[in-house]
Amino acid sequence: MPANEEQWTKVMQAEDNTQQDAPSFYSVSAVADMLGMSADTIRREIASEALPAYKIGRSVRVRYGDLGRWLEKHRYRASESVTQNVTVPVAADYRW
Repeated sequence: MPANEEQWTKVMQAEDNTQQDAPSFYSVSAVADMLGMSADTIRREIASEALPAYKIGRSVRVRYGDLGRWLEKHRYRASESVTQNVTVPVAADYRW
């Protein structure tokens, strides 16, 4: 769960980096905190080039709009995999 619901909403609504009240870049730890993930997981996504990032000086930053697009790519859609190959047991399958 994101640390700040308002911040989460801003990220999810980002189409580009033009919102004035949104920060331009997030640190790896800020992204991890927002998403409830470890910083190491975010770093692996960056290293695999799945999540675009920028090295500014000695720190690595994720651009606001890039994070929103990355999240959309990972958006859960129930029709994709969860509902495929699912067998729902019926009462006749059980011995009472």
